[in-house]
Formats: sequence, structure tokens, C-alpha cells
Amino acid sequence: MNKVRWDMRFPPADIEIKTFKRGLESILEELSSLVRTDPETKTLAELQKSLSDAESERELIRIHRQMIREFAFYSEGRDLFGPGLTPMDAPAGTYQVILTVDGKQFSGSVTLRDDPILQR
Repeated sequence: MNKVRWDMRFPPADIEIKTFKRGLESILEELSSLVRTDPETKTLAELQKSLSDAESERELIRIHRQMIREFAFYSEGRDLFGPGLTPMDAPAGTYQVILTVDGKQFSGSVTLRDDPILQR
């Protein structure tokens, strides 16, 4: 028997991904005025190229992590790099589920409730 699993999270929306990418571009701009060595300048240019070519959420997350790893020193204690791109937890509610098998659709619903333990 096949199983379908949902982690009760929604992937980032397209607008969130675009906003995240613009944020990374701004960070790279700021870093370009701060870097001091040729190897750092080269790494920054490689990151800028990777970012301009990036199309997927996974690529953006990898670039974000690499920026933090390579240039954390320049943040000087402030939150220069911002939060990562993460899925959003599905809020409590009823969700319609549609399963398509061999062109036939089967539908049903799933109800998510708030965790009573977390509400204490």
C-alpha cells in the first residue's frame, strides 16, 4: 500500500522566494563595499553569479548559507543576513485533499487542530 505524508507545512510562496532573492542581492551589494581581500572579492563575485542564475528555493538557501559561512565576520554583531527561507506551518483548519490516480480524482478533507499541549 502506498502512503502519502504531509508534514503540515506549506512551501514558501513565489512572492516570498522573490523577496528573499532581492534581500540576498541587497546583502551582496552591502558586502561588496565591505570586503577587503582579493579572495573575498572573488568569492563575492561567484556568489553574485550563482544568485543571478538561481531559480530554485534550494539554490537560494544554499547561497544564503554560504554567505553566512564566508562573510559572518562582516555582520559585526548585527543581523546582516536575515532569516532563512523556511516553510510555513499550516494553521489549524480544514483542508481539501485531492488525490489523482490514473486520471481519476478522489477527494476528502483533513482537519488540523491546534495542539492542546502547546496552548497551556
